[in-house]
Amino acid sequence: MDQSKLKKPAHLGDETWQQHLEWMSVMGKQVEENFARHCSRVEEDANRNRALRQRHEQVLQAERRIRSLFSMQLRP
Repeated sequence: MDQSKLKKPAHLGDETWQQHLEWMSVMGKQVEENFARHCSRVEEDANRNRALRQRHEQVLQAERRIRSLFSMQLRP
């Protein structure tokens, strides 16, 4: 947001208006940092999800190859 385009309300003093603009600047930076952290976390979670899905598929494939002892005939 371009702060130079904002108009100071008539009921505010110059010092209060400057404090408000500084507060908006600080809050804007915090929002940007939080959003960047959020995007990073989303990417990490997506990578973790892909890895878990691949591992799940591997386990399912391995389970399909295992034969149950109950289906085998036991030798005397």
